[in-house]
Amino acid sequence: MFPGYEIKQRNRLVHNLKKIKSSSSLKSDNLSCKWTEISLEFCCSKLSDLSDLQDEFYVFYEHPVHEFKHKLFKASRNEVTGFIKEEILPEEGMGLDMTIYSLDMKTIIAFNHDGDIFLVRDSSQYKRLENWEEMVDKKNEDNLVSIEDYDPKRIVTSIQNWTKLKQQQKQGEYQLSNEDVAWQVYDLFGVGRLTPKIVEYVLRLLMEIETFDYLALFQRLQEVYYSWCAGDYIDASPNKNYPLKKMLALQERMADSQLALGLRQIDVYTGLNVTILLLELHRYGQDKAELRDKIKFYPCGQLNNDGKLEDSTKLLRIIGYSSCVGVLGFLNIVGTFLAGVNLSGVNLSGANLKRANFKHANLIGADLSCVNLSDAGLKDSDLKDTDLRGAELKGANLSGANLSRANLNCTNLSGANLSRANFSRVNLVDVELIEACLSGANLSRANLSGTNLSCVNLSRANLSGTNLSDANLKGTNLSGANLNGAILNRTNLSGANLRGANLNGAILNRTILNDEIWGDICWDERTQWEGLRGLKTAINIPDQLKQELALAN
Repeated sequence: MFPGYEIKQRNRLVHNLKKIKSSSSLKSDNLSCKWTEISLEFCCSKLSDLSDLQDEFYVFYEHPVHEFKHKLFKASRNEVTGFIKEEILPEEGMGLDMTIYSLDMKTIIAFNHDGDIFLVRDSSQYKRLENWEEMVDKKNEDNLVSIEDYDPKRIVTSIQNWTKLKQQQKQGEYQLSNEDVAWQVYDLFGVGRLTPKIVEYVLRLLMEIETFDYLALFQRLQEVYYSWCAGDYIDASPNKNYPLKKMLALQERMADSQLALGLRQIDVYTGLNVTILLLELHRYGQDKAELRDKIKFYPCGQLNNDGKLEDSTKLLRIIGYSSCVGVLGFLNIVGTFLAGVNLSGVNLSGANLKRANFKHANLIGADLSCVNLSDAGLKDSDLKDTDLRGAELKGANLSGANLSRANLNCTNLSGANLSRANFSRVNLVDVELIEACLSGANLSRANLSGTNLSCVNLSRANLSGTNLSDANLKGTNLSGANLNGAILNRTNLSGANLRGANLNGAILNRTILNDEIWGDICWDERTQWEGLRGLKTAINIPDQLKQELALAN
């Protein structure tokens, strides 16, 4: 059990859940809404129960996908409740990481984006409610262990010790050997995952230390990372096997607990938490001119002189290995920390990276064929020369991404945000683009022949010289688009919005400009028609357009 939690409250929630599930009017699309209402009921009731605490709290929340919106503010108990009801739940539901703190910054209640609810009265106790997801028949694919030992101040103290040199040495030996650091890393990080809030708090504490050596920490953790990847620790003899040592220590300390962590689970948690810290240090270093060339983390190593990785599948194996802590172990632990990562040339073929955050990531030349990146955040990422054949990118945010020369054969981009993305000279035949947003995208000289672009937003897109032969552009928004020299042979433009579009020099052989369902194309005085070729062969030219262009009947 955990502090402050009453059996009566739990029974009432279970009763409400059963009542909702048995309701004849229950539909699958409102289950999450009902679930959220009960979660809110629990959260607000627990705030009311905390009468021994002050009536003011800190609220911190973040969105785990795409833009990573953060907010930290001080509020009364009533203001917190109102904020959850009016601002958080209507927009995001349970898709947030959100924590409510007392004024002493001890966690009170936390949601996470996996749908778990935590009640925490003390930073030394962090226990998740059990079996809630099973109550609504929602499969729990990631039964990650809750964290009890991750006190940010304790982490920072250990980190400082790892970077200390022996006395009177500005450069030279560290006080702790590589073996000592490796064991302390396992002892510290082997019991569960680091959450974004814990990591942010740790980094904030480190930044308060004016003389802290980030490069030393990076080098020490990178040494642990590469040894972990090689299996040096889990394959070591018993006297040097740190996962074994940690497992035995946990068994002794928690003999009466149901918490059961084996060698692999401890090894995975440790390695992935080290990966998280290295990713954070990489981002920090890239923002500092004096560290930019010194702190660079390559999860699969650097490219050799031939532009290849010696072990391009290292991360793919790590993802597979991480499944021992949950089917989506890697994704749920590391997925929100991948912004700005350098994965150029890696092979992640077939991996499930749904909703991962790859904002500003370097994925040049990577093999992402058949990867599930649906709803992933890839804003401003570099995907030049990337193999995305058969990849699932439905609903992904690729705004501003560079996809020049990428292989998109049979890729699903339906519903994706592709605004300002660069598709120059890309073959988009057989790509699914239904309901995608391509506003402002660069599609110059791309191949879109035969592609279904009906009702797609292509406003202000650069389509100069693009092959759109036989494409379906019914009802497509092409306002302000540059179609200079575009090939529109046999294209169906019925109902398309061409207001302000530039069609100078476009080829319209047998192009359909009107049908009974979609009606005429739309244009205005800003639409440019100079140098059109093949217009006389176009089908169903609107009479008004004939008059404006002085075409003979």
